[in-house]
Amino acid sequence: MVSSTSDSSPGRVQHWLGTLALPFVVLLWLVLVVTPVWLQAARACFPNFDLGIYSQAVARLSLAEPNPWISARQVFIFNDHFDPILWVAHPLARLLPPMWAALVVESLFVLLTVAPLLWLQAKGLLSRRALVLLAALLLLSPSVVEAMKFPAHPTTWSVLPWVLTGVAFHLRRPGLLLASLVLLFSCKEEFAFGGVMLTLALLLRGERRLAMGVGALSLAWLAGV
Repeated sequence: MVSSTSDSSPGRVQHWLGTLALPFVVLLWLVLVVTPVWLQAARACFPNFDLGIYSQAVARLSLAEPNPWISARQVFIFNDHFDPILWVAHPLARLLPPMWAALVVESLFVLLTVAPLLWLQAKGLLSRRALVLLAALLLLSPSVVEAMKFPAHPTTWSVLPWVLTGVAFHLRRPGLLLASLVLLFSCKEEFAFGGVMLTLALLLRGERRLAMGVGALSLAWLAGV
């Protein structure tokens, strides 16, 4: 009995370490990345950089004025870059100041990149170790950290639809793929060029009908924007 109990102890430790690893990565990200940025924003240290520009856009968006004038840039917001993903933050701006709405949405978009990984693990396509390592790579990679230190920008928000697009392509989910591409293109107009390349990948994989749909969506977006 003593022997079996002692043998099971390392297994229990490994189980608890595996269970707590992902929450620890998320906590590390919240403490080391999100908190300093939010504290700096609270002290108004991002006046007319992207946070000021996009906060003004989120505040002024409306059905009556879908392309508001931004005084900080002296331009209509969507005449500079077409990023209608900003509408996602607009409802939250009714509950929070626009700056905080933009910051919260940006953090949520980055954090939710872990959700597709959890889905893959639930389907048995990803081990727990791989899940934790990929989550750490997404949340704590230098590119994501540096992007979040210069809030708030739809290009940073695009990390979620990029991951969704990759997962949908891997799992061969046409509906999810098209939806994630629309979300991705809404973050910045140039991302539609990625859709053109994805069209070629789908053709090489033999999915001609889906390739035509993705290609048509990408070219229509590029032509229309």
